Amino acid sequence: MTIIIILLVLAILLFFAAKQRAKKAKTKNWDGGPEFVLKDKGDDIIANAPVPHPVYGYSNFPKFVVSGKKAATGRKNTRHIYAKDEQSAREYAITTEGLVEPLEISPDSEIRPAGKSEFGLLFPKGATDDDQMQFETSVMTGDTKHIPPSFMAYLTARNIHMSWLSGRNHAADAALKNVDTLESAALYGYAVYCSLRGVEPGNIGDSPMMSDFYAFANAAAKDISVYKSIANRPGNDMWTPAKNTKAYQFATAYFASK
Repeated sequence: MTIIIILLVLAILLFFAAKQRAKKAKTKNWDGGPEFVLKDKGDDIIANAPVPHPVYGYSNFPKFVVSGKKAATGRKNTRHIYAKDEQSAREYAITTEGLVEPLEISPDSEIRPAGKSEFGLLFPKGATDDDQMQFETSVMTGDTKHIPPSFMAYLTARNIHMSWLSGRNHAADAALKNVDTLESAALYGYAVYCSLRGVEPGNIGDSPMMSDFYAFANAAAKDISVYKSIANRPGNDMWTPAKNTKAYQFATAYFASK
């Protein structure tokens, strides 16, 4: 009898353990393939995105077709480049793509609509293949808060390409990686200052305290441990700065009297 009772208890425990594993797995079939079942599928991003452009979708930049010879091979290459203007597209083609003058540049008129998401995500009408990539990357990493329009304005002013279907952490990461170290530190100081006052960061260039944020960056640069701590901060620190870092402690002390 004792053995039977023990076996029954074990069976019950195994049953509930199996249910828990199934609950945690959270997978289902999608056209015959596995799909992660996400609680948040980026609804906030989609709801706050502007009307897409008929060709370049939700990008903050227009798209250009740039053709020219590649310096390394001498062969003609064509690139589709998102850039603020034609001159920026030219500079990118030369410095990043390795093309040389003379270059042929024209607005891109080829529409590249987003395909079907292998993760079961729904793309809004007008999304391009680039929008799809940025949206999927953001949603799959839990980065599902939309980019504030004022922060997108900052990215555009700094010639940083971004899709409105990206999450705000991805946008902040792009900002921190594409500006110099002093401006990156100024952005961090701006983020902490906003956090302390309960406001959302936007375009640092519009802040009447911009000179104070650069003064903070210069002060932080004098302490190598603080400067390294700032350099290691991820994009989500723009919106919710981690409080257990040297960077945050230095910033809060600096802005205590501001």
